[in-house]
Amino acid sequence: MEVKMNEDALNLLKRVGLNQYESRLYLALLTKGATSASDSANIADIPRPRAYDVLDKLEKRGLISSQPGRPIKFAAVPIEEAFMNLKKHKVSEHNQDLGDMEVIKNDFKKTMKDTDMKESPSAGDFVWVLKDSQNINSKIDNLLTGAQKHIYIATSEKKLKDKLDLFSTHLKTARDRGVEIKINSKSSTAVLKEARQIAHSVKSESFHRMMIVDNDVLLFLTPENSKTEVASWIRSPYFSESMRKLF
Repeated sequence: MEVKMNEDALNLLKRVGLNQYESRLYLALLTKGATSASDSANIADIPRPRAYDVLDKLEKRGLISSQPGRPIKFAAVPIEEAFMNLKKHKVSEHNQDLGDMEVIKNDFKKTMKDTDMKESPSAGDFVWVLKDSQNINSKIDNLLTGAQKHIYIATSEKKLKDKLDLFSTHLKTARDRGVEIKINSKSSTAVLKEARQIAHSVKSESFHRMMIVDNDVLLFLTPENSKTEVASWIRSPYFSESMRKLF
């Protein structure tokens, strides 16, 4: 017999990747206990022909278990265990996606090798706008990885702590290969102490939010508490040298 479903619970299950039928079946088994495929379909109000397929998917994802017999009975896995299994499956799927992306990238490069491409500029004076923290952090990651001579950072305490959390490994690797690192920030003693473990020079002052990496300059244009961050990326040996003198 069909039962009234908790809509909030159904919506939460959908947020972790279950579709409508999967959400209703798992919730039905969780609230009614072990039951057959046909009975669980009736309780969840889903078409009977779909029940076995949906139950099979739920079992493979570690959300339900089955009991052999005539008929086979199905029961929901406890919530803690079910969500742990979901998390493991998502991590596995994510790693698979990353592996697929690397293969696709290499295939794409081979496909495009004979094509005349106009990629992003690599020399001269250029000014570009970067929007969203994720895109800015991706650019910082790229710049730090390729740094050869200088990395200068001027920022607030909060943003310095964020950058150390995100990029300390990149900064230490750059320092170990001989890159000069300077940091200017009005930060607490604890944050500056952490910075001194990485940088050659640390000053407790800051006149702007910027990052200079060799001939590249990132100027952060939005207040640090803005939901969407915007930065100006300038590639210019002259401008980079001029800004480094401020340090």
